[in-house]
Amino acid sequence: MSAVNFEMPTGEINELARQKLAAFEGLTHEFGRCFLFVQDMHGQHRFPAIPIDLTVRYLHALWVCELKDRLLCVPKTIQRYEGAKALALMRQWQTGESAGVVRFLQVKLDSLPFADLTQRRWQASAGRTARAWPRGDAESQLQSQRRIGRCLRGGP
Repeated sequence: MSAVNFEMPTGEINELARQKLAAFEGLTHEFGRCFLFVQDMHGQHRFPAIPIDLTVRYLHALWVCELKDRLLCVPKTIQRYEGAKALALMRQWQTGESAGVVRFLQVKLDSLPFADLTQRRWQASAGRTARAWPRGDAESQLQSQRRIGRCLRGGP
């Protein structure tokens, strides 16, 4: 159902449009904060590292920005925020599976490919590795690879 009704007199707003505007009014402050944070994450600000709290805040901000698009009926020709996917990834993350979040962040933030390393580390730490490693235990090697990658990026 569209919020625009061309049969109504000019200047009148139908009930659906009124409800959407009221919902957006309640979301405006949170959307403003979230939108600015998403811009920061996408390059307006340099983060030396992205700890868990910023990751959760980023995933939440993507969801709020997508919610705004849905309320205002922004066309879905491109996936701008992927908020629904961000929420699904947070649910997965709560079960202990973090590789999907890392992969999503890599794609959204264009960083080095740590998703595969994170997935392999998670499998190794849970004793689920199917690959034979040439030396040492798999988890410590994966942690070492991640440290090297962070050094290449200039992080701690």
